[in-house]
Amino acid sequence: MNPPIDVVFVSGRRPDLLAETLSSFQDQLFRHFEIANFRVNLDPFGGDEAEHRECLRLIRERYPAAIVNEPKEAGFGEAVRHLWSTITSPYAVHLEDDWVAHEDITPEKIFPLFEGRTRQVTFLNKHKRRKGSALFDCKRTRSLLSPMKTYDPKKPL
Repeated sequence: MNPPIDVVFVSGRRPDLLAETLSSFQDQLFRHFEIANFRVNLDPFGGDEAEHRECLRLIRERYPAAIVNEPKEAGFGEAVRHLWSTITSPYAVHLEDDWVAHEDITPEKIFPLFEGRTRQVTFLNKHKRRKGSALFDCKRTRSLLSPMKTYDPKKPL
């Protein structure tokens, strides 16, 4: 039995991108996992109020229990900080509205990567140094309480 995951999702008012991302990750990732919480930060950029409402409709149509944060001002850093502070499951998936999954991402591919001191597994793509057939990049950390501080191979753990 695999543990449940939280999904944290940063989005703007871009319903076409959002629809493609939600569909691809539903097909390639979400269907393979038990999702405990689905949280979205819907920033007011990239569209007008009608597109904002369309994004809300797309989210609610697929994930009726989604918790949606709708800040008055757009801010990527604040969106990530807010979403990451709400994670309650032992594992979380961070997504953004312009990402598309092209391959199956299953528990059998993900959970074995969290061995030893690995605390972060990142999806790889052409913008994140993807080489060969690797789907993920694993980061070791110094502390479970500091997930953003990555391992420095020059310093002892």
